[in-house]
Amino acid sequence: MDNKTQWFPPSSFGVDAGNIAVLDGAFITENGGTLDSTDTTTINVRPGRYKVRLFVRGTYHGNRQRTRVVCVKGDKLIVGDACYSWSDVEQDKWQKFLDKTKYLDHMKEGKNNRGVVVDTGGDGVFPAEVVVERLGD
Repeated sequence: MDNKTQWFPPSSFGVDAGNIAVLDGAFITENGGTLDSTDTTTINVRPGRYKVRLFVRGTYHGNRQRTRVVCVKGDKLIVGDACYSWSDVEQDKWQKFLDKTKYLDHMKEGKNNRGVVVDTGGDGVFPAEVVVERLGD
């Protein structure tokens, strides 16, 4: 991503764990996940700090938006339900990730700067859009 600010138009995301997230790909792999899910979208970036705005329409709570400064250590941001980065055979790693992030609450509250999460209030398919602004290294 060379532009300072980039908008990614709404795409529909399937949700099985009640969230849509934008996570640093390196954070996923550091915690035993993979970046090859067909249920997520990849945004190529350079390592650095980014202001990330995630807007999800039609959740069980109504339209939801979260904006956070995200520290990206890798070269990818992964958009989608976080659970899709851990396959069925990696459920013990997914559980460890949930325990480490207090079931993603640390990210929802801004206590973890490796991603931003919107709680959808349940499962389904939700349109989400992302705006990413590079702040620096």
